[in-house]
Parts: sequence; structure tokens; C-alpha cells
Amino acid sequence: MIEKDELRRTRGALGYTYAPQTKPFEPFKKLIKSKSKWLQLIKDINFNYAPSQISFKADVFRQFGATRVRNVGGGPYKIPETYNKYFTFDRYYIMQWNLTRSISIDYMATNNARIDEPFGRIDSKIKKDSIRSNLFKGGRNTNFRQEVTATYNVPTNKIPLLDWTTLRASYNTRYNWLASSQLPESRLLGNTLANTQTRTINGELKFEELYNKWRFLRAVNSSAPPQQQNADSKGKDGDKKGDAKKGDAKKGNPKNGDTKTGDVNQIQQLPGQQQIATSGGVRYDTIRNKKGKIIKIKKIKEKKVKAKKDPNQLPEISPLPKFFLRLLTSVKRAAIQYTEDFGTTLPGYMDSTQFLGNNFKSREPGFAYIFGYQPDTNWINKFGAKGLLSMDTLVSEMIRQRYNQRLNLTAQVSPFRDFNIDINLDKTYDKQYSELYKDTSKFDNVGLTRLNPYALGSFSVSYISYQTLFTKFNPSVISETFKEFESNRAILSKKLSGLNPYQGGVIDPNDPNYFKGYGRYAQDVVIPAFLAAYSKKDPTSIKLTKNSNPNLRSNPFSGIIPKPNWTVTYTGLSRLRGMDKIFTNFSIRHGYHSTFSMNSFNTALLFTDPNRVGYPFFRDTLTGNYIPYFLVPNITIQEAFDPLIEIDMTFTNQLTARFEFKKSRQLSLSLIDYQLAENRSTEVTFGFNWRQKGIPIIKNLRIGKNGMKLDNDVTFKFDFSLRDDATSNSKLDQNQAFGTAGQKVIRIAPSIDYILNNRVSMKLYFEQTRNIPKISNSFPITNTRGGLQIRISLTQ
Repeated sequence: MIEKDELRRTRGALGYTYAPQTKPFEPFKKLIKSKSKWLQLIKDINFNYAPSQISFKADVFRQFGATRVRNVGGGPYKIPETYNKYFTFDRYYIMQWNLTRSISIDYMATNNARIDEPFGRIDSKIKKDSIRSNLFKGGRNTNFRQEVTATYNVPTNKIPLLDWTTLRASYNTRYNWLASSQLPESRLLGNTLANTQTRTINGELKFEELYNKWRFLRAVNSSAPPQQQNADSKGKDGDKKGDAKKGDAKKGNPKNGDTKTGDVNQIQQLPGQQQIATSGGVRYDTIRNKKGKIIKIKKIKEKKVKAKKDPNQLPEISPLPKFFLRLLTSVKRAAIQYTEDFGTTLPGYMDSTQFLGNNFKSREPGFAYIFGYQPDTNWINKFGAKGLLSMDTLVSEMIRQRYNQRLNLTAQVSPFRDFNIDINLDKTYDKQYSELYKDTSKFDNVGLTRLNPYALGSFSVSYISYQTLFTKFNPSVISETFKEFESNRAILSKKLSGLNPYQGGVIDPNDPNYFKGYGRYAQDVVIPAFLAAYSKKDPTSIKLTKNSNPNLRSNPFSGIIPKPNWTVTYTGLSRLRGMDKIFTNFSIRHGYHSTFSMNSFNTALLFTDPNRVGYPFFRDTLTGNYIPYFLVPNITIQEAFDPLIEIDMTFTNQLTARFEFKKSRQLSLSLIDYQLAENRSTEVTFGFNWRQKGIPIIKNLRIGKNGMKLDNDVTFKFDFSLRDDATSNSKLDQNQAFGTAGQKVIRIAPSIDYILNNRVSMKLYFEQTRNIPKISNSFPITNTRGGLQIRISLTQ
């Protein structure tokens, strides 16, 4: 059926890389001779006059395919050929430039182009000249994308007051120009521009290095005992003094009959006594002996030498002040990670691209947009007024912008040895905005008009709400916290009516406890009332949701600030006197983590604020409540003491025991049917592990020809856990609650492990899990398994 099928592929590539080995220029290194740390920053100023790497690659690829279908039974007529051909010219650019030792710039770009060919086979000079001309022009650009990353490691280590900190900032931007199709209808719709901008800051505060700058604080945080003075030198001095006294006493002893007048200049040296040479330190004492003669005794006066003070010796601090000072210096480390990510897509762009994504004839879209600038309403209006956006009536693609913010703070606190507190604080905010920017002059003579503005996003912060976690909970009974939630709504309704100038203090005639527009189911009333009740706070102190959206970064829930969560660990009990004889390890752990989140929120299309006062004006005709700027369908609080308490003990007899108690809760409030689903879970876990070498019952047994003894290690394990889950649903103003799910899960798992030799190991195990439901539409389930497991290793 195929008469002829021809396919040819041709590829050619050319690349170049330039990577000079250059030394940074340091203009002040030789000029400043001082070694002062305060001048180090100026002394180390440097810059590189040449990039570290420049790379370029050109890749040309051409494919030509021709297929002719055989004309079966159609006479001499030949069916025309069909062609499958394209000609691409791609260029790749890379530049890396370390401007200084602290500042670096990385640039990458890719330009995709097509060499347009005439139809059919290239079998004439005119066609060949056309291709050659297009090739030398670089082809027709179809896609250009580039990425630039700038990083700055702030040299705080060269500043004496800040050398205990580190700070790193980075800026990343991406740009993309995408050509439209060559079809006439598509060319009228224009090309597509897109850019992104990401800003990141990473900082670390090493407080421990700051404290160590002062000898006094270094002594406060030192765990070692105070440095002792040189006892050996003291002992030697004491020996000298004692020996000298002994020698003098013997010399001056009247009972010593060997003492003669002629031995005036002689000094009797006792065994072990050292002769001390001093200048001007000789004196003569006189004494009368038994015969009545006066004799002279030569004494050497010792020279007092001051002991040199060790400059590194830490001062001694008494225990009580040391304890309180350690509390003041308990923060050892803190770190921050902050990221902002932007992005904008502009469809309908009517200009082309030349170098670095810019058209230098029209100077559009401008280097500001190319390198990450995020346009606002005024910028887009000016951009459209220049005729750079499509005026075609068929434009349907929307301008899209996005924003993402992430914040993470961590800190390590250690008030005393082996006691650590890890604190973390998180925040995530995400928002997308879209609108249709279209020419409506054929209908209303207005021109480019913004249509259907719409925003949506999500929000999440670390939170604290354990104040109501330990209250009584019965899935079939309305909780006291839920009742407080219901009563808080009237307080919030009154507060909001006084803040909204459109309300005017009008009481709702159908519900006198509430004000008109802020009824018992109004979103601006329900959310703060819920937060106040379940975090045990005054409802009037809860920050309200903002009813405005001035720019892409604005957060209507910025009043809900992130709060710290923590993990506490103490491992020092095994060091206490008496405890070290019982335990080799004794650790206690406690942690709390909670998250408040709105999985989604979106713009309310009926929101109005004619006077721009930041409050809603329009009331829903069905509910009578004000329609806020953002609609929140659901809010969630997830919190857990993971664990509330955990004790891990290792005894000196190789017995390991572990106890853990966990408690968690999840609150999910629907703002569509005004129903709260509350799930609580409590879990207790206990386990021990004991290893014993040679069990008395079996260690005397012998197996095999050689009578191998069974005296290897035997490990006994036992794990027990009990988890109690319950879920209750409560609906506002219904005065009833009902359980929707719940169960008790009991697990018991004893086992015995025995290593027969280095190739064979055995395990005797038993495990049973019982699931006892709390609702009638479920049934209990028990899973039991057990057996003997033998593992044989065949490796050499």
C-alpha cells in the first residue's frame, strides 16, 4: 500500500565553554596591615572581574519525511506525497559569576526556534535561499525561558558583634515567553508571558557562641567542675618549707654536740632537701650552746613568688546563682526560614522577543518584568493601553497571579544539662488570583475591561488550643465548650455591628439577641466565636477577618498569628547518684503540636463595599447576613500531645521498658451546614524487651553431632497498646449530639527471639488485635496470628 516512505534526520551541534581561573581582587588587603577584627570586613572586600563560567551551545536538527501511497488500480495517476518535516534551531546559555566570595549569580536560558521551510521538497534555488536566510536570522522564536538565581551569604562572621549569627538570602526569578500558533486566528490571540519571583531568607542565631564570648557566662554554662590550682606545685613548696624548718631546728638544736664555731658558713642539708639559691636572702642568727658559747646559724630566707594566674581559668560560681543564670541563658539556638513565592501569567501578549526575552525595539515587556516584577492593576492597565495585549473578542484566557508565603521559626532551649526544649512555629499562606482582561468596546465602547475577578487560597498556622482538650467528652451529649461556642456568637454579633458603618446598630427583629446582618450563622460571627470557645479566650479579643483584598500579598486572616509548639526531652535521670546503679538510660519526653487551617477560601462574587471602609454592605436575601469578601467553607484544628508523657528506661540487667501516653483531637467545623465534627483519641502503649544469655532450662541441652550448647542470647519482647477513638457531631442550635464513629483497639504482642548461630535465628511470636466498635452499624473484629519463624542466611 505504501509506494515510497522516506525519512532523513540531520543533527549538528556546536558548544563553547569558558571557565577562567581568576583570583578575586582585594583592594584593601595590603593597604590595611592591622589584624583587628573590626577591620576584617573592610580588609576582605573583594570582587571577581570575570565570570566563573560561560557556556553556549547551538543545536540544529532537521527532519524530512515524505510518504507516497501506492495508487492501486487507479491508472498511471500518482497520489501526491505527504510530508513530515521540521527544522529546529535551539540555543542554550549558561553563566556563573561569583561577584564576590559572598555573592553569586547563576544564569540559564534556552531559546527554541524554528527554521520555517517552504512547502514540499526543497528542490529549487529559491526554496534553498529562503531556508538559508531564515537559518542565518536564527529562525522564528517559539519559546524562550530563562532562570536567574542570586545568592548572598551575609558576612556576619567578619563582624565581631555578629559573628555568632549566619544569614543567607537568595533571589530566584524565571521568565517564559511562549509563541502562539501560526494560524491567523491564533496569532490574533497573542503570545503568553509568564514570570516568577522567589525570595528566601535563612538565618541562624547561635546564642551559645555569644555566651562563650564572656568568661563569666562561659563558666555559667560549663558542665565541668572549676579548674583546680596546681596542687603539685603547692606540695613542692610545702615540702621545701617543711624541710627547711627541720634543717634549721637540727642546726640550732643545743643538744647537737657536733656543732662547732668554725662551721658558721656551713649549712647542713637534710636528705631530700633542695638547696635554694637566693641573692641577698642570707641572714645569720645567734644562739648559745650548752658550753655557753655563742654560735652563728646561717639561714636562707625564702623568696616569695606570686603564682601566675591562668587567663583561661573560669571563675567559680556558687550553685544557686549558677542555676538562675543558666535559666537566663537557656536559649542555645534559634533559626528562621522565610520564603515568598510569586508568579504572574499574562496571555494575549502581542510583541516578540529578541535578547534576554526583551524586544529592544519596543523595549517591552521591560527588564523589570523579565527579572521578576509582579505587576499590579495600574501596571496591567498601562500595558494594555500601549496595545501590547490582544484586543480580539475571542480572548478567553485569564490573567493569573499567585502568591505563597512560608514561615518557620525554630529554637532550642536548654535550661540545664540533659534537659532540652525544641520550639517550632509555622505559617503557610497561599493565594491565587485570576481575572479576564478583555476588549468590550464592540459592546459598550469602554475598551479593555476587567471581568470576573476571583481569588482563592488556603491558610495554616501552628496553634494552641489544649485548654479545652481535657474537658469531659461524651459523644452523645453536647459539651460545655460547644455551648460556650454557641453563646459567644451573640457577643461577636454586637461587636461587629458597632464596627460596620453600614449596620447602624439595628437589631434583627426576627432574632433579638443578634444584630441585623450578623445573625447566628454569619461567617464573621461563627469563626471568631469558635476560636474563642475552643482556645478558652475572651471572644472580644479574637482578631476578626478582614473584608478587603488590596493586593496579592494581603492576608485577610493575618490576625490569626502562629503560636509555638514544643517537644521536651530529659535524659539526665540516669546520671543521678543512686539511679546510675539501676539504669543505664532513663529518658522522659513530652510534646505538643497543633495546627489551625483553612483548606480553602474563595472570593464571594456578591461582596460590595461602596465606600471602601473594609466592611460588607450587601446582605444575602435568603439568610439576611452580610456577605464577606472571602467565603470559608470549612475550618479545622488538629492537635496532639505526641506524647503527653513517654518514659524509656534501660536497666543495668539489659531490661528495656517503655511507657507512652498520647492524646489527640481533631475539630472540623463546616460553615455550610454549621456542624462540628469532633474526634478524640487516647492511646496507651507499654512494652519491655529483655535479653538474657543462656536460659537455665535449655542451656544444658546439646544438639548436633558436636553437641552444640544452646547458650546464646534469648530476647523476650512484650508489647501492649490500647487506643480509644470517638467521633461526635454537634449541630448549632439543635441541642443534641450523636456519635458517628468510634472504636477501642487492643493489641497484645509477646515474642521470643533466639539466635542459634550466625546463620540461623528463630522467633516464636503471638499477636492479637481486637477492634471493639462503639456504634451499632459496625461489628467487632479480632485478628490473631502466631507461629514459629526460622530465618536461614545462605550468604558467605
